[in-house]
Amino acid sequence: MNTLHELTLKQIRTEMDDAQVKQSIIAMMMNMQDPAISKLERKPIAALPLGKLIAYLEALEANVELSVTLKSGDVVIIKQWI
Repeated sequence: MNTLHELTLKQIRTEMDDAQVKQSIIAMMMNMQDPAISKLERKPIAALPLGKLIAYLEALEANVELSVTLKSGDVVIIKQWI
């Protein structure tokens, strides 16, 4: 698997075995045009705004969690998005 700086949404969609999910469906769920989804899929995920990354993954019905480790060592897990 590629590093985070190389990994793209297209690769994630393929790895999730959801390649049959068409860009047009993802575009509709994200309220975007198909060409914008194509452009988004070509960018490394490290270069994407977090909100777009979450919306895309949720369109694939993926469970998205964000784990944050604080200086104290406490871990905060965020599971719900607005």
